[in-house]
Amino acid sequence: MKRAFAQTGGLARSVAPTILRLLRGRRARGVGILVGCALLGFGLWSALSHINFASVIGAVTPIRLVIGLGLAVLTATLGAMAWAAIVSAIAPGTRFGRSMIAFYAALPLKYLPGSVWNHLGKAAWLSQATWPTGGPNSSRGITSGVFGVALDLALLLWSGAVATILLGAWQVPTALSLLTQPATWYLGLAATGIISAAIPFVLRRLWWRQIKRAVIGFAARIWCAHLLQIAGWLCSSVLLGYIVVVMEPPGGTMPSSSDSMFALFAGMIAGLAVAVVPNGLGVREWVISLGYASSASAEISFAAGFVFRIFGMVAETVIFLVITVFGVTSEPESSVLTQKGD
Repeated sequence: MKRAFAQTGGLARSVAPTILRLLRGRRARGVGILVGCALLGFGLWSALSHINFASVIGAVTPIRLVIGLGLAVLTATLGAMAWAAIVSAIAPGTRFGRSMIAFYAALPLKYLPGSVWNHLGKAAWLSQATWPTGGPNSSRGITSGVFGVALDLALLLWSGAVATILLGAWQVPTALSLLTQPATWYLGLAATGIISAAIPFVLRRLWWRQIKRAVIGFAARIWCAHLLQIAGWLCSSVLLGYIVVVMEPPGGTMPSSSDSMFALFAGMIAGLAVAVVPNGLGVREWVISLGYASSASAEISFAAGFVFRIFGMVAETVIFLVITVFGVTSEPESSVLTQKGD
């Protein structure tokens, strides 16, 4: 088994540079930007043709803007806390606050074509934090950085699935109501609970060389990160649903929270899948509009997805400017981290 994992790691190290070269290429950047802008432009044009924006603008009040921005900031904060919990699980001694700052500092990189640069930024920071004396090219540091980021991303996607199933068990999303029964969601919720409970122990067994905490301490931190990410997904779905409700004209259909969660999760997965499009530009909004199905009009839900993106960008920019203006540093610790228990 160890030999198989070593071969897998060697394959990843040889394939990753090729993928990054393709994503960095001018042709890939150009195609991604053009496709994203075309999808977004057509969607917004359709929305402008069918939505009474005068009434929408009239419904937007300062307090609603503050609520929307507050939800976006809360979502980013929960994501940063989850990342810091994962870092503390695999790198004892790394300060929680510095891990959060590193998360915030890398956020603007997500808007570059390829949608992987913020993950690479966090991996580089964690590599240096884990093995500072080995230099930025230390193989041990790089392995730790890649492991931490991969764990964060995988757990984030799994948390989104859990949040979707959790709300679906409470109320089946309209888009899937004709395809699935409530009993299916109950079964899925039970299965995800068992898998989530087992994740830390499976990781501990497979990647023991990268995990420097005792098993109970590691599991507790992974579960904490998992819960924080689920809370982040739920907060994001509340923000998206809130935007739809504000934009929907009086007497219109109102989506449930499970509708918003399903639409958001589907849109985020689609945006990640189209890696050459910067941050899923346009793709995410179209899939969100499809995810709402008959619970909200396509034009309203597409525009809501775009406004949701704006709120997220503003919140991330505000946080980034705050840590920059106040000179908050995310420099790693100065000493090599050693094996520690709890």
